[in-house]
Parts: sequence; C-alpha cells; structure tokens
Amino acid sequence: MPIWHDSPSRSPRRRSRSRGRNDRRSDSRGRGGRSNDRRSRSPEKKEPGPRGGVVIGNPGETEPPTYDVEQVGKKHNGDPTWQAVLNIKGQGGRIRSLRAPPRSNEDDARDDGEEMKDCFMKHGMQGLRELQQKQRRSRIS
Repeated sequence: MPIWHDSPSRSPRRRSRSRGRNDRRSDSRGRGGRSNDRRSRSPEKKEPGPRGGVVIGNPGETEPPTYDVEQVGKKHNGDPTWQAVLNIKGQGGRIRSLRAPPRSNEDDARDDGEEMKDCFMKHGMQGLRELQQKQRRSRIS
C-alpha cells in the first residue's frame, strides 16, 4: 500500500498574497523622483457654470410658459393616467419643468396645465407653488 503522507499532492498549499491597493510599492520613485499621483496631472479647472436650480425671473420678464399633457402610466385596472407638465424658460435658456398631479382624464390634466400657466403669469413662482399644493390636495385618482 502506498504511503500518502510523503506525497507532495497531499501537502497543504499556501496561497500567495496578492498586493492590495494599499500594499503597492512605489516603483516610480526610483525613476526621477516622480510619484504616480494622478491628481497632479489633472487639467486646470474651467470657470464653473451656474449651480443649483434654474433661476426663474419675474413672469413679466420671461417668455410665457408652455405646457404639455403626457400619459404617465396606468392604474391597476388598466386605465391611463395623464399629467400636465409646465415648462418655464429661465435664465441662460435653461428650462424648469413643473408637474401637476396625475389625473384619470386627459381634459382634467389639460385644465391643470392651463391653470398653472395662468397662475404663473399672474402670481409668479410663489403663486404656482401654492396652486400645486392645492391641486395635490384635490387630486382625484
């Protein structure tokens, strides 16, 4: 009968430990003293553009907003739902889109869009926010 304890195939093998991200050697330091730091090679930053939301001016100073009525989904019974989306052009040509609540009837959604457009032109953004809250509370799904 052969003896297995002397066989090299039965001895436990050790795995070589691969170097992780923190274990890397800085081989590049020996070549001219440069490091492998990528941040030092990044291009100069450009002047940043406007950050944050779209700046909406006074309604009298902007173009009149437009609205679209979109089909946004279906109810559990398969009936479609509709939603008005008001698009207001802000400074720099950026567009801000504000949504009315979903409605089960396309005509109701169209009425919401017309009401939002009129409200923005008369009362500005603050009036439009209040109208949106009112529409959400009176939503009939």
